[in-house]
Amino acid sequence: MHWFMIPFFILFFGIALCNVIAPEATWRRTRAWQYKNPGAAEPSAAAFKVQRISGAVAIVVGVVILVVTLSR
Repeated sequence: MHWFMIPFFILFFGIALCNVIAPEATWRRTRAWQYKNPGAAEPSAAAFKVQRISGAVAIVVGVVILVVTLSR
């Protein structure tokens, strides 16, 4: 494993974990600033569930990539 991949994996897992644990907070930190009234523009509960699921999928994909990379 190359040394430059370690910070990438740390960042990747950190972002994916934030999406799984607190998608609402992630939205507030990354998208809410674009709206005059962020409370009125907040995504639906279904959108937050999709964000959680995509974060979990990203973690699984990241673990698979990490295992494949380390096994070489």
